[in-house]
Amino acid sequence: MSDKVYQYVDAFLVQKLHMPSSFLHIFSYKFFGSSVLQWAAALVVITFFLFFRRRLTVLVQHLLNMLAKQISSSLTTPILNVIHKPIKWAILLIGVKLSLAVLTFSKMTQEHITDLFFTAEIVLLIWALFKIIQFVQNNHERIMHKEYDQSVKNFINLAITFLKIAIVVIFAVVLLRAWGYNPSTLVASLGL
Repeated sequence: MSDKVYQYVDAFLVQKLHMPSSFLHIFSYKFFGSSVLQWAAALVVITFFLFFRRRLTVLVQHLLNMLAKQISSSLTTPILNVIHKPIKWAILLIGVKLSLAVLTFSKMTQEHITDLFFTAEIVLLIWALFKIIQFVQNNHERIMHKEYDQSVKNFINLAITFLKIAIVVIFAVVLLRAWGYNPSTLVASLGL
């Protein structure tokens, strides 16, 4: 953090909270490469997101519902209700990401944190897609507005299963590439 931030915090603590100026040197101590002030800021950010996660989720869902009204489909609201939990966890992930952005890490640690967040984002996206696919699978007759015989239902279930497998394979390749592994080399080493 810059010296201006420290000066502002120092002035605030001394003038507004009447803390002794000898106490202020504590904020300059380093803990795992970040100052105590940076750790306090990160703690405030993550606490904010933990306490207001539910309200932020409702806000995001309301905004998505407003956008969905522009589409004017009867399925948008049920689909948005299905992905409520992935949205809630995505908001928490954003809070953790913002709180860690305040801290100072080495370049290698920062790269690992970036890879971990990319992995978490992919997992959340897969989770949301699977929940939408499960909703479609459970409600395909209502969605298409017609009844199907058993062979068509079996074909739809088979197609959805292949879709799920394709999603997992595609995202596995993306994750392997993000972590620096070549998927074609791994497949070749398996003898496939």
